[in-house]
Amino acid sequence: MTSQTATSPTTKPLSESAAETPERTISIGFEQTTQGPATTVPAAPARRMRPVRLAPPRVAFMQDGARLHYALPAALHRVGLLTNLYTEWYNDKSLIARLQLAAMRCVQPGIARRMCERNSPLLQGAAVIDAKTLGLLQHLARYRLGDASDLFVRLGQMIGRRRLARGPLAQQGADILFAFSYCADKAMVDVLHQRGIRVVLDQPQAPVAELARQMRLNGVLWPRWAMPDATVNCDREALREIELLQAADHVTCPSEFVRSSLIEQGVPAQRISLMPYPVNVSDYPTVNRAHRTGPMTVGFVGEVGLRKGAPWFYEVARRCAGADIRFVMVGKVQLPAQTKAMLGQKVELVGPVPRSQVFDWLSRFDVLLFPSTCEGSPSAVMEAMATGLPVVTTPTSGTLVRPGTDGYIAPYDQPDALAA
Repeated sequence: MTSQTATSPTTKPLSESAAETPERTISIGFEQTTQGPATTVPAAPARRMRPVRLAPPRVAFMQDGARLHYALPAALHRVGLLTNLYTEWYNDKSLIARLQLAAMRCVQPGIARRMCERNSPLLQGAAVIDAKTLGLLQHLARYRLGDASDLFVRLGQMIGRRRLARGPLAQQGADILFAFSYCADKAMVDVLHQRGIRVVLDQPQAPVAELARQMRLNGVLWPRWAMPDATVNCDREALREIELLQAADHVTCPSEFVRSSLIEQGVPAQRISLMPYPVNVSDYPTVNRAHRTGPMTVGFVGEVGLRKGAPWFYEVARRCAGADIRFVMVGKVQLPAQTKAMLGQKVELVGPVPRSQVFDWLSRFDVLLFPSTCEGSPSAVMEAMATGLPVVTTPTSGTLVRPGTDGYIAPYDQPDALAA
C-alpha cells in the first residue's frame, strides 16, 4: 500500500507531580503545541476569575458515560489535581448501585452489563459524584423510547448541570472545570464564570458541522447504508456547539484533524491545544502474532455504521473475496435491516461486547481496518496499537498512526488502497 505521509503533533505529557512553589497568580494555559492563522473571531471579553495557583490547580472533571474508560479523570487523579469527578451514573458498589443493576438486569441485561463496568480501579480514592436516579432513568428512557428519549435525556442533563454549577461544583473549591464538550452548555459555562471558575472543554471528535458534512456526503454515496434522520437538527447543534466552544476559556482536542476542523469553524487557534488521550497500556499487553497459521483475520471494533466507514469496510472485504482472509466487525450495528444482512454475507458481525472483552478480540486480529469517515481519536485504534496490532486507517479518523511504522493511512474513499 502506498502510505500517506503525516506529521505527528508534538505534545508534552502531564507532569507526574506538582512541586511546591511560592504562591502567585498566573493565567490559565495548556502548553500550546501549534499556532494557526489569525481568525476574525473576536476575543472573549475579560472576565473576573478566581486566581489559578501554580501549586497546584484544583480541577473538577465532568463526563457522561465511561468515555475512554475514565482515562482523563484518572490521569488527573494520578497527579493529585482532581477534586471531583461528576458523572451521571458510576458503579461505586454501593447498595443503591447494586439494587439498580439488579433491576436493570431484569429489563435489559445487555445495558446492565455495560453499567456494571462503569468503574475504574484507577479512580480508587477519588471523589465521584453522580446522580444515580437520573442516570438510571436515562438508560430506561433509551431502552423504552429509543430516539424519542433524546429530549428527555437532554432536559435532565441540562437541569442537572446547571444545578451542579450553582451548588456542589463551586462549593468544592475547584479552580477549573475540565469537561467533554458534549457534557456542557453555554448557560452552565456562564454560571461558572460568574463564580470565578475557568472552563476547559475537550472536543473528542470533529465539530458537528464537519460530522454532518461527512454524513451527507457518504449518505449520497451509500443511500442504503444511512439511518433515517441521521443528520436531523445538525445545523442547530452545530451553532450550539460553536457558541459553547467560544464561551470556554480553552479547548483541547486529541488530533490534528479535530484541531483543523475547529479552526475552520471559527475557534481561535491560540485557544486550542492538542492533547492525545492517555491509554492504560497494562490492559492491552503486546501480542505475539508472528507464528500464527490459518486465515488472516481483519477486524474492526466500534459502532458498525455509516460514520465509522462500514460500507468502505464492506468494499474492502468484497475486493478480497476468494482470498484466505476473514473479516470481523465487533460492535453495535447501526444499519437498516437489509443492509445489515448484505454486510453479513461478507463480514462476521459479532455485535456489542463488554469492554472487558475488547482485548480478547484485538488479540485475535492480524490487522485492524478502521475506515472511519469522521472521528476524533478512536480508542480502538490506540488500544490496537498498544497490542502491536498493525492498523489500516484514514486521515479523517483522527489517527495517531505513523505511516509505515504503526500501520498505513489512505483516504476512506479509496478501498483499493485500503485493501492493498
